[in-house]
Amino acid sequence: MAYRDQGMADAEFKKIERCPGGLISFNNFLSTSLDKVVSMHFAREALSNPKAVGILFKMTIGPTASSAPFAKIPSQESCFGESEKEVLFSMHTVFRLGGIEKMEDGLWQVNLTLVDNAADPRLQQLTAYMRQQVTGSTGWHQLAKVLLKTGNYRDAEEIYQTLIEQAKSNNAEKDLPHLYSQLACLKNRKGPYHEALELYQKSLDIRRKSLPENHPELATTYNNIRLVHDKMGEYSKALDFYQKDLDISLKFLSPTHPDLAAIYSNIGSVHDKIGKYSKALEFHEKCFKVSLKSLSPTHPNVAGFHSNIGMVFENIGEFSKAHQSYTKSLEIYRGSLFENHPTLAYTYNRVGELHESMEEPEKALEYYDKGLKIQEKCLSFSHPNLATTIYNMGSIKTTEGECQKALDLHNRGLKIREKSFLANHPDIARSYHAMASVQEKMGEHSKALSCAEQAVRISENSLGDEHPHVQLYRNTLNRLWKNV
Repeated sequence: MAYRDQGMADAEFKKIERCPGGLISFNNFLSTSLDKVVSMHFAREALSNPKAVGILFKMTIGPTASSAPFAKIPSQESCFGESEKEVLFSMHTVFRLGGIEKMEDGLWQVNLTLVDNAADPRLQQLTAYMRQQVTGSTGWHQLAKVLLKTGNYRDAEEIYQTLIEQAKSNNAEKDLPHLYSQLACLKNRKGPYHEALELYQKSLDIRRKSLPENHPELATTYNNIRLVHDKMGEYSKALDFYQKDLDISLKFLSPTHPDLAAIYSNIGSVHDKIGKYSKALEFHEKCFKVSLKSLSPTHPNVAGFHSNIGMVFENIGEFSKAHQSYTKSLEIYRGSLFENHPTLAYTYNRVGELHESMEEPEKALEYYDKGLKIQEKCLSFSHPNLATTIYNMGSIKTTEGECQKALDLHNRGLKIREKSFLANHPDIARSYHAMASVQEKMGEHSKALSCAEQAVRISENSLGDEHPHVQLYRNTLNRLWKNV
């Protein structure tokens, strides 16, 4: 048994509290003591900082931990003298989080168990996944990919642009498809979407010169193009590219491959957006059957699957099931992502929308505000996810009767959407309809009528006559005509 004192920021301590059974690693050589009293003395010193939490790590070293590098330091060589009984762990030693106990004097004891890298299957699975995610032919390629994964889009874009210019000047066309795809992926997350489409098309054009039409690399590119069409509201195009991707993937992937789960989930999400909810649930169920066989329950992709199926439950009015799905998604994301990651902001927004549907405006606004603070830090000022959060906050202000604030928010969101999307995107119709509803409450019937007409025209072109949003917008328009 070894002990380690630590002063920790409250936000970091809360992350640990949310991750029982998770993994933790220290980014330096870790000096510990076999003497609990010595470590508690240092832990109490951390209490002098009002923003810090005093932690005593209690570390259990199992008899089978053969591959974990640690050593007992002889007393004459210890930095702390003979009383320290020092044990030194190597950099990046991994521990599994156990229970957390409140101690006297405001200290917390966090129980850790040393993980044997060679014997822990969950750690082996995680390590293999991380190696797969951070591949690259050079250190610059690997760094750019890490920056992209962690949401540092500005730095990642600068590196990718430099690598593309280098590949062009060196006539290394074989490197361009991957670099174009990575930069397109960044644009797909950060915006603008039309730039993402252009980059994916460049990648596809080069790959088609040397690959057959049923090659897996083309399937990946088809899927990526589909993602952009999906976000741009071009759902029929998105489904066409999905089908191409699925047809190729079924030939080359095993029935339990995680990429297959992602395809099923994404097809389900498109059906959800066009109002085919039973079809959406069918594909999400296929996704979960595959993912449970191939991924850990705490894998970030599984968090996304929970969020997607939560949207369907929310849309069909099963709020309890939706809340369970979103809560599970947040638990996984909080344990695996940085606190300012844009995916976390997106999930906060989804939870806020659910609370709004459940007529809990204060809770909804709380989650919207959390999401907006993250988005303003890491997204471009014209990103559509920012517009979604602003739109949702406008809806709350409408409910609370603050019509002018609501109208200002919806107008701001509309301007962002018009910069990000094509003119017939369904979200632009949503903004016009929201503005019409506020203007109707304010007695500005002619302005409301104009916005409602725009909402109906755009939604009919993008969603079709049977979509519930189209019916809602038509009802609003008919009511306004009667009042005029």
